[in-house]
Amino acid sequence: MTKKNEVAIKEEKNTALATLSEVDQFMLDNAGDGMDDYGSDDLVIPFLRIIQALSPEIDKNDPKFIPGAEKGDIFNTATGKVYPKTFIVIPCVFQKVYLEWTPRAKGGGLVANLGNDPVCLEGTSRDPNTGRDVNEAGNEIVQTNNHYVIVVDEETGEMEQGVISMSSSALRISKGWNSKVASVTAKHPQTGKVIPMPPYFYSYSVKSVNQRNDKGNWETWQIEQDKKLQEMKGGYDFGAAAKNFREIILSGKTKLQETSQDPIVVSNADDVL
Repeated sequence: MTKKNEVAIKEEKNTALATLSEVDQFMLDNAGDGMDDYGSDDLVIPFLRIIQALSPEIDKNDPKFIPGAEKGDIFNTATGKVYPKTFIVIPCVFQKVYLEWTPRAKGGGLVANLGNDPVCLEGTSRDPNTGRDVNEAGNEIVQTNNHYVIVVDEETGEMEQGVISMSSSALRISKGWNSKVASVTAKHPQTGKVIPMPPYFYSYSVKSVNQRNDKGNWETWQIEQDKKLQEMKGGYDFGAAAKNFREIILSGKTKLQETSQDPIVVSNADDVL
């Protein structure tokens, strides 16, 4: 019997080859052509964000308004697409960064990406109202955990790249997700050695849930382990896409463009998003 999160590996084989049109075959033969044309300044990865009570996406007078969107919906910041209440993602890369923000009361806006060294927290003080670390300039330093994912549709085979960004109280959810991903191992079928599996070994279901305390309520993430890719229709293609996305991110050929913080209203030092 295998331990929890220790899985057996099996080989997946295609039993039939699809009939391709001339155009389909041409595109497959030239897959990847043109990717060298783009540098890190030319590509932007969209965020997957949860719509909150004060989000502009549900304000009819705001240019960012999305018709039909509701509080708690998760949407793509690049396309405005609203995802189903529960959808499936495959994790590819995890990166932790510290972001310096101008407080919303002073107009908001990103000041700088300070990288992943917590030395930037030295000399900061904790704001008792927001629970955020504030530097000598009066700006907020926010630890932000970025989960790069592929959104997949098992029925259609469609895939989209995106980032789920978590900070403050959502860091607990991020750490829980990381623990699930990092704990997956498998026994090598030839050597019998237990080895760690890549982050894209499992898919995960994503949805938003309401969280509240005595200061207010807001929407946050719920992430649950779903299927092994070898159990999914199109799992091999999903895995290949996830590996390719991982290589692109780690190569630095594309980057995130944080422009705003989520408009979440909560005021508890231990529960601020």
